[in-house]
Amino acid sequence: FSGNVYDFSGDQLQTQPGPVFVGYSANGDIAPETVQFSVSMEQREGSMLATSEWIKFFAPFFGKECEAQQIYDSVKERYECHKAKAARFAQDFDPIKVAVVSKSDAYDYGPGYQSDGYFKVSDAGYWKSYVEDAASTPLVSTEAVEGLTATPTGGYQFQLNDTAGFHAVLSQADIVIDESYMPGGATAEKILEAYGITDPSQFKFAQSKALWRVDRRVNDKSPTGDDWFESRYPEADVLLEDVIFALHPNYSGLILNPKHQLTWLRNMYKAPQQEILTASMCEDVSAPQTLIADSCTSFKLN
Repeated sequence: FSGNVYDFSGDQLQTQPGPVFVGYSANGDIAPETVQFSVSMEQREGSMLATSEWIKFFAPFFGKECEAQQIYDSVKERYECHKAKAARFAQDFDPIKVAVVSKSDAYDYGPGYQSDGYFKVSDAGYWKSYVEDAASTPLVSTEAVEGLTATPTGGYQFQLNDTAGFHAVLSQADIVIDESYMPGGATAEKILEAYGITDPSQFKFAQSKALWRVDRRVNDKSPTGDDWFESRYPEADVLLEDVIFALHPNYSGLILNPKHQLTWLRNMYKAPQQEILTASMCEDVSAPQTLIADSCTSFKLN
């Protein structure tokens, strides 16, 4: 509910069993029975596990402290298992440089909310954590951005007329994860066009078809809602599996449980299809969400 106007003054709470939770910046009248919170600790700490640990905050409201601790401990154990496997196998390959990129069109929403548009290579701490824990190298941690200065609002930005500067950095990425807002639907072709790329052969990620987005699971509304901002938070281990699978496709079978299926990431060349989630899929709104995670078995090296 963050950032939107809802009636939490008390009337609708009479029909809600148990506590009601809303985003920390929700607007409107907030009843005393309402709990405001923000689970996006990864934004500040750059940690997937820190976000998953919020399950222990919610648990006391429902008398589920022991269950929450068990769930989190299992998430952490699987997370560390996948991280260790990725690190071991990555030793046998050249470092993979990963860029998280977006294009923002020009906008004017009034004083203080204006922009001429820009390209951005993200240096967000949580993305750096994702990439590093998946045994890869954030492009923003390499010589690719040497001499450049990140903006106070985050990332290395290039004006839309500076495609040469943007391309000089982008051409050094082995893999690109695109975050551009594309309400009409994203395709590989639209993304390259948005980046101003006319010759894909000059870019390693395009040559190897290593272009990804995180919007594989969406709802059936217009504009679509994105499950990336929902279900990924409690299951850090599944998110790490997804990132490992995307960054290491040549040997993912050695790292991951073969049962793992991509959940939030989609390859824009090889598997661009999205999974559409509908309200009818939730047969019991009172039941806890079923965990997506599969197992991770540790191994010993000879």
